[in-house]
Amino acid sequence: MRDLVSKLDHEVVLNAVVSTTTPTCTGVDCADALSVTHLVNIGESGDTLSGSVYLTVILQESVDNSAWTTVADDDVILRNGNTIIATNSVVIDAAAEDDVVLGMGYIGNKQYSRPLITLTGTHTNGIPLAASAVKESKIIQPAI
Repeated sequence: MRDLVSKLDHEVVLNAVVSTTTPTCTGVDCADALSVTHLVNIGESGDTLSGSVYLTVILQESVDNSAWTTVADDDVILRNGNTIIATNSVVIDAAAEDDVVLGMGYIGNKQYSRPLITLTGTHTNGIPLAASAVKESKIIQPAI
C-alpha cells in the first residue's frame, strides 16, 4: 500500500487563531506512535516584526502531559520550509520570515510532546497561528 492515510493520525493542538499573546498548544501522546511530526502554521503578522517584536517556536516534551521541558536539539528534526535547522528553536523577527509552516519531528523518548510558540513584545494586531501533529501509527488496513 502506498497511501499515507492508512498510516497517519492527525491531531489539532492549536486551533487557528489570530494571537496577540502566547497561546497554549495541547500535548500529543507519542506512546504508540512510530513517529510524530508537529506542524506549526505561522501566518503574516499584522505587526512589524523586529528584534523587540517577534515570536519563538520550540518543541517541548513531558512524561505526564503536565510538567514540560525543552526538547534537546538532538531529539528534534526541525524544518523551516526546505531548510533543516540544527537546533530546537526558530525565531521569526522579520516580515520575510513569517507566513511559513514549520515541521518539527520529535525523536525523543518522553510520552508527550508539543510546540511552544512564544510571542515577545507588543503584538497589537496579532499574528495568525495554528498547529497540529501527525502521528505515524501501525498500518491500519482500509475497509474493503
